[in-house]
Amino acid sequence: MARPTTLEKTTSLMHSLFYIISSNMPHVSTIIPTHNREEFIGRAIESVLEQTCSEFELLVVDDGSTDGTVDVVKAYSDDRVNCLTLDTNQGANAARNAGIQHATGEYITFLDSDDEYDSTFIETVIKSLTKAPDNIGGVYTSRRQVYEGNEVEIHFANQSLSNPQTVVHDYQAYGFSNWAFRADVFDQVGMLDETFPGLQDREFMIRYLREYDLQPINEILVTQYLHSGQMSTNSDRKLEALEGLLTKYSELFDEMAQAHVDYYRGWLYAKDGDIEMAQQYFWRSLRQQPFRPKYQLQAVASLFGQTGFKAINSLKQRTKYLIYQYR
Repeated sequence: MARPTTLEKTTSLMHSLFYIISSNMPHVSTIIPTHNREEFIGRAIESVLEQTCSEFELLVVDDGSTDGTVDVVKAYSDDRVNCLTLDTNQGANAARNAGIQHATGEYITFLDSDDEYDSTFIETVIKSLTKAPDNIGGVYTSRRQVYEGNEVEIHFANQSLSNPQTVVHDYQAYGFSNWAFRADVFDQVGMLDETFPGLQDREFMIRYLREYDLQPINEILVTQYLHSGQMSTNSDRKLEALEGLLTKYSELFDEMAQAHVDYYRGWLYAKDGDIEMAQQYFWRSLRQQPFRPKYQLQAVASLFGQTGFKAINSLKQRTKYLIYQYR
């Protein structure tokens, strides 16, 4: 048998080195932006460390916290946990962008610091993405919302998205915590817009859907925790950001989109407890699109005051969950 040549030996060695290096590279980069979340950040980190898929790096980006958030993060000895710090509070998208720039994984996921993954989140999204065609740059999963220990809403991922108008017609993709992308998507779509005070997920998704499709994963793999102090502040920011979307993407807002915007405004006012303003916008959306069942439901529900509105929507959510469990 002929002995291998020097070139063959060199080539074999390079292949071996490449394999060793590449096998040690994180398969997934998970980015957690955080600001003054000392109370919650540990829960989010633990949910990542408990994943059934262990090939990841976790980039926690502290956005100028003034509490003990950084101390909590740095207390983790797991070498997959990395803490990046911004000197001043620049906003969640600035923190996410810093994470993207430092990410070394082939795939990128995000997790808000007061949310948590189910243990199979990373494994499930990566299996889906590795089998997806090139036009699928990302996936989104179903998620549950919890407020004061009670499950208040479930958002089901059951629709493939390909048209940016779906973001303003009837938003289905929900938000960063239940998204996962190929890392090269950000080279094509661009980074996240740091100027938006809210609805940052919608703004990015409009641009994303101009380049790629978004594939659903129906499993409930994320829990979003709502808490007092966050809700009214977020509503104010979202109302401001809504005007920004209307300006930046005015070409997308036809009559159907405007009806959805009014419906969304109604939801924000209802969450803030202003049922009278919510009622105005629900009925306004219904006048524009009178045959939409959910517009009909919320317009009628708003007639029963805040208590009745909550009760009707709680019943609606329990019904959706039962259908999901027994189908």
